[in-house]
Amino acid sequence: MSGQPPPDEHADQPLEPAPHAPAPLENGAAAGAGATVPLAAPPEPAPATAGPEPPTAPPNGNLGLAPPEARFGAGGAGGGALPPPPRQPPPPPPAASPPPAASGDEEPVEPGTMTILEHLEELRARIIKAGLAVIVGMVISAIWLSGRVLEWLIALGLGAGSGLQNINPPAVFFEYMKITVFVGAAIAMPVIIYQALMFVLPALTPQEKRYAFVIVPGSALCFVAGVAFGYYVLLPTALGFLQSFAGQYVATNWDISLFLGFVTTLLFWMGVAFQTPLVVFILVRLGVVSAARLGRYRKYALLVAFIIAAIITPTPDPITQTLVGVPLYLLYELGLLLARLVR
Repeated sequence: MSGQPPPDEHADQPLEPAPHAPAPLENGAAAGAGATVPLAAPPEPAPATAGPEPPTAPPNGNLGLAPPEARFGAGGAGGGALPPPPRQPPPPPPAASPPPAASGDEEPVEPGTMTILEHLEELRARIIKAGLAVIVGMVISAIWLSGRVLEWLIALGLGAGSGLQNINPPAVFFEYMKITVFVGAAIAMPVIIYQALMFVLPALTPQEKRYAFVIVPGSALCFVAGVAFGYYVLLPTALGFLQSFAGQYVATNWDISLFLGFVTTLLFWMGVAFQTPLVVFILVRLGVVSAARLGRYRKYALLVAFIIAAIITPTPDPITQTLVGVPLYLLYELGLLLARLVR
């Protein structure tokens, strides 16, 4: 018939399912040629949840490598998928750590040097050795020398025409122990000076070391010379001068404690004062001062000598002060002379 489209030849045949979704066969029968396959029922829509499902972690547990669906869920309450968050830039690489510092506050020590603790340990050892030398000297003095020295000192007072008396029972024993200490220190003086030199010797130059070894015997000789000068020259003159003021009307009996204290103090400081030429000689040879410069200060040296004499002598009379001050100045001149001769 004209004006009508031709009938469709396959209008009465059922539609075949899409190739990508084949329907399951009933009773396991294979579909034959020309067999009809019923359409599968459409899937029911999933119920809407109140919120996004928790992300599903991949097997390795790293959410950063999972797809957006596993990290943020399939959808929200409105049925739409959440947009993935913006990708963060990778963290910067860690900075290189500095080399580990030395443990504690210790600084690297150069070979051949000593730390402060090592210097203190050596100083303690030197002091202990010097103290042991003093103890040994005291033992020697107590056994063989203290009694004899006490007799020599008492003879000075008796030779001046004065008697000695004791008004305190333990006074003589105490004075005996003082003499023991003084004589023991005098015996140990070379060891004390040697220990002091050994402590400072590593810091000295070879030239300074040669002069340092001169100090030990020189200091002992100067000390003995000073004690001898005080005993044979200074004390007899000073005691005779002081005794002369008593006259024939006053009986003079000096207290033994005060007398021995006066004598031992004067003898000790005379031994120390006789170290002056040795000290001047060493200072000039080491270049600390020059002999010409010390020579220009003679008037000041004379003034200092009399000031030291006034400190050493326990009496205010000018005779005793002169007997100490003049030898001190002469010792200063002797030191300058030795420095010029050895140069």
